[in-house]
Amino acid sequence: MKRNKLSFAANIILAIVLSISFFGCEKDYDMFEPEQGVQPPLGTISLHYSVSTPTTKSTTSTKNSGGSLTSGQTISGDSAYYFSFWLEPAEGDNIADGIYRITDNTNGAIVYGPSAQAENGIDFLFPHSRNYTLRVQGNYNGTAFDYDNITVTVTGSGGDGDDDTIPPTSPVRLYNFNISGNNASVQVAISKNEYAAQTSSNWFHIYRANGTGFVTNQTVTSETDSVRFTLNFSATTNTYVEFNAAYHDGTAGGMWLTPSAGENPSILYSGSQDIPYNNSGSFFGFRLHIISTSQAELRTYSGVTVATLGTTTNVDIPGENGDGPANGYTVRWSGYKHFIKTAITSPTFRYKIGTNGTWTFLSLTQNVNPEYRELTFPNGTTGELQFQWGTGNTNTTFVPATTEMSTSMYWSTTLMTLVKNI
Repeated sequence: MKRNKLSFAANIILAIVLSISFFGCEKDYDMFEPEQGVQPPLGTISLHYSVSTPTTKSTTSTKNSGGSLTSGQTISGDSAYYFSFWLEPAEGDNIADGIYRITDNTNGAIVYGPSAQAENGIDFLFPHSRNYTLRVQGNYNGTAFDYDNITVTVTGSGGDGDDDTIPPTSPVRLYNFNISGNNASVQVAISKNEYAAQTSSNWFHIYRANGTGFVTNQTVTSETDSVRFTLNFSATTNTYVEFNAAYHDGTAGGMWLTPSAGENPSILYSGSQDIPYNNSGSFFGFRLHIISTSQAELRTYSGVTVATLGTTTNVDIPGENGDGPANGYTVRWSGYKHFIKTAITSPTFRYKIGTNGTWTFLSLTQNVNPEYRELTFPNGTTGELQFQWGTGNTNTTFVPATTEMSTSMYWSTTLMTLVKNI
């Protein structure tokens, strides 16, 4: 009996020791779990966005807690309209900026960003109806933040929600086209899908301008499914830039992507081995076309515009985001504050949430820039935002300024109003 009691006591002690060891190990394990995104302290900075139910176009909205997003959250919106994301504070001398990136969950392709430089907010028109992941990283007043794993469910308003149309420039994407003085630049992303088995190889890019000055073995940012790099060239109209991406396979010059590949090759392929220069068939290409001192485009060899310049000079206009020069800077915005470009002497403004919403009139204030009026939507306004300006201060007397509004990228020819998800 004595021996059994000792054994029983020893078993109890052993169980306690094992229990302590188990919980101690579990705590150590938790310490090594990956973080889901570093959230800033409350009241310092926040990421904003919320939208209405996309399929019903009703006046009800999916309102996020506190009007801000957190890592791991899921939101939804209509693919027919631009999505607006922004960081608060969005006004004043010390606005919050971050690097935005949006990834297509279907194929892992990055459809926006990473931003060339930190920005307060973005407008984005999603190319397909499917799920995407948003990430925003930055540093505000010495505090790092990382909003990660935010799922954006994009639902189509007019189709079957399963649009898989491949962009005509595929597998290439051109973005952040810029001109500064005599120099032009554009950022390039090229899919590695043609050599999917070689995605982890040592990749590089090559280029030349006007058929001469061939340069090879240039660095790239290599990602799982694509490579990214920047092309710099002379800001001279009609300059024709050719480029490609390749990986080192042990042969001289490496293994290049094939611009003519596929049933419908990229429109950046000129269509012949010797157009416009010898061996042009081995490159993707575009031509710089300068329209004016403030407008320029990148066009294919056949003349199709594939990128538009933001601006060649610093234009004193309000707002951090919104329409560019191609839209006449018609609408600009920073957080809930919006800036409207109008020639109307005493304009009025109205808005509603969703097609079936009720119009609400807001007063417009003259901005220091005489071309603009400004207003701030009530804090927490959420949904499929439809808005107009014009003359008349009631629904029966209101006459929309259709000519002015129709130049904006937010203009809906179907609804005859400006629409975006906010």
